Amino acid sequence: MAKILKFVYATILIIFLFVIATEVNAFRNPCKSDSDCTKLKLKCDRHTILTCFWRHCYCIF
Repeated sequence: MAKILKFVYATILIIFLFVIATEVNAFRNPCKSDSDCTKLKLKCDRHTILTCFWRHCYCIF
């Protein structure tokens, strides 16, 4: 019985963490190419490059 409760508890935690991890990227700007990121006028540091990766704009070193 205790093993089943531990399994259910661990499963709920993993699902909860997965939901939070997917929601973190909800505020990223969607893009299809690197030019979309420049059109959104996002700002990066001087030594980084603005690029589109997996449909989100990122500043990469």
